[in-house]
Amino acid sequence: MEVDMEAVKSRVELLGRYLSSLEELKSRKEGFYKSLVYRMAVEKLLQLSFECLLDIAQHVAAAKGHRPPESYADTITVLEDRLIPPEKADVYMRIARFRNVLVHAYVSVDRDSVFEFWMKGTEDLREMARDLVNAATDP
Repeated sequence: MEVDMEAVKSRVELLGRYLSSLEELKSRKEGFYKSLVYRMAVEKLLQLSFECLLDIAQHVAAAKGHRPPESYADTITVLEDRLIPPEKADVYMRIARFRNVLVHAYVSVDRDSVFEFWMKGTEDLREMARDLVNAATDP
């Protein structure tokens, strides 16, 4: 199977739009703790950003002939073998796990954790996108 670079590109572009929106929202970050709607917007944009990256990761793993990942977190383990820098695997695993929290443990999501990731973690998302595109184009 070959990597579908159009699918990768479309998800990277979508990720870029989500990250731009997250950056835009930072100009009014005080609203995060005051408004449920504002907080939900941040959480959803983060979740969709994670989804874009993890969709790319799963596609690259499959296209490169690796074993099928058992979960999003396992996708990082599969890619860690040869396709992403091993020193970044823990950061990318954290992204996959945080996605699971936002999707499955939404009732008990820690607002401070979301806020912290929003303020400090978006550069990790950009780095992950670069590493996944590199993995996709690596022969």
